Amino acid sequence: MHLDVDPDKLDECRKHWDLKWQKYRAELPEDSLDHIEGMGKTELRERSSWLQAEFNRIRANVPELSNDTVTLFSRQNDPQIPGGLMFVEELLEKYQADLVSLSKAAKTDLNQPITESALPKFEIPMEQMSDVSRQSESEIHSLSGSRFSQDIFSEPEQATATEVPATEIHPHTSAENANDPLGAPTNVASQSSDISPGHLLRPRINQTQQNPLTVSSSSSHMKNLTALLGIAFFGASITWSTVFSGTRGDLVLISWSACLFIVGAVGAGSASMLVLPQDLVAKYSVARWTVRVLSLLAMAHVLAGMFLLALAIFVLDPAQESPRARAGRAGMQSAGGYAIAVSAVFVGVSGFVWRRHTVRTWYRSH
Repeated sequence: MHLDVDPDKLDECRKHWDLKWQKYRAELPEDSLDHIEGMGKTELRERSSWLQAEFNRIRANVPELSNDTVTLFSRQNDPQIPGGLMFVEELLEKYQADLVSLSKAAKTDLNQPITESALPKFEIPMEQMSDVSRQSESEIHSLSGSRFSQDIFSEPEQATATEVPATEIHPHTSAENANDPLGAPTNVASQSSDISPGHLLRPRINQTQQNPLTVSSSSSHMKNLTALLGIAFFGASITWSTVFSGTRGDLVLISWSACLFIVGAVGAGSASMLVLPQDLVAKYSVARWTVRVLSLLAMAHVLAGMFLLALAIFVLDPAQESPRARAGRAGMQSAGGYAIAVSAVFVGVSGFVWRRHTVRTWYRSH
């Protein structure tokens, strides 16, 4: 069974998919190549491994989708199905060279030696993608004519040659693969002399290549947040026991100290929400800056709580037999209100950033 697709409708659907892709790139600039160029080596390696896993997952699903395209089209009679499949195939071929150059840039200039098991590999050759593309082309070609088929499949190839002129995809010999010290992906060769430590594919004209910025990793953030949580919980526990035992001392100062420790613990816990689940810190700059700001605010509250605790000890009268509060009940209530309000803001900001970068809803607008 062949696909009886109207060429005009198919071309319109492919343009519609292209508009969706352009809107996605505009809404998530963190996934663009311009953003990746400013990453440090550790973060660049993490992003390269993540992108390679996504490429392999999509490549593994494309042959199955190609086999099911005829069945799905016959049931729904929707040209969006073959149009979307063709668009995905074109994207994989278009950005394959960028992924290769990104992988090479991530493997170089590292202090520790790179083991072969840690390097990203192309598990599915690009020849399979070409076979799927040729199969889809032949099915439409048999019904719509050779001129329409050539127009559909020649434009992406010309665009790829124009945008990425420095690389091409062709098979290697076994001797070349054995002599490759970096364990580069098979079936891909680079002819660009600009791929080196600190350089990526398609360098800007008349612009000096900047060295990658050093970006803290998720593990370092987690260590800092764990230390902050431990200090904050310990400070909150000792001040909490003092407030509710109420034997002597300035309870207002101790109450404020306890609330500041509580806010510091909530801030550190809110920041850890963005570090643990999907490693958002390594993928999005907004998540990185949110973790940094929350960590700094949590640290400031912990230090302020320590200072107020020391101040309460400084003004403590050893001969005092009952607790004393200079500002009375209003001071203690303001401390509790401040802790509740600021903690809610910390949790709200962290939850908003987490949902923004884990729940993708851009496609629902079409």
